[in-house]
Amino acid sequence: MASQKKISPRLPAKLFHFWQQSKPRLQKLWRFLALTGRTTLHSGKQLATSVTRAIDTGIEYIARHPLLDWLINRFQTGFFSVQQQWHRLRNRLRASAGYQKAVLYAQLVRLDKPIGILLLLWPTLIALWIAAGGWPDPLVLSVFIAGVILMRSAGCAINDYADRHIDKKVKRTKN
Repeated sequence: MASQKKISPRLPAKLFHFWQQSKPRLQKLWRFLALTGRTTLHSGKQLATSVTRAIDTGIEYIARHPLLDWLINRFQTGFFSVQQQWHRLRNRLRASAGYQKAVLYAQLVRLDKPIGILLLLWPTLIALWIAAGGWPDPLVLSVFIAGVILMRSAGCAINDYADRHIDKKVKRTKN
């Protein structure tokens, strides 16, 4: 049997796991070849030994190659820097005045609470399907969906405007 080399600790975990899983299979192959006969045993052992050495040499070469260090380093720094850049961009966007204004408008028209839209949408869609006798025209469908969202939002905004003096005095609607 070939001398057992220690696998480099720099070897990535997946390659190390693959190698550890492959060794018992190669040993089973040697046992099978040993059962087939003396002549086959000698050539089989030579073949298995040469295959094992080639795999071992290839893995060691990959583990020692500077490109592997560069790839691992690049992946780690690249991944985290992209993630950090995304967080910075998201935080900068959330801190902007336009975003804050858009959030306030979305709260004013109750886009953060879609149950009212759904309560208006279901009867509208049912009526559309009945009127069309099946699947309605996509343009008509999109116009009705947009109309439901806009009308519910406009109703919420008008209601808030009409009740602006009363809402200040009621605990639930103070803010």
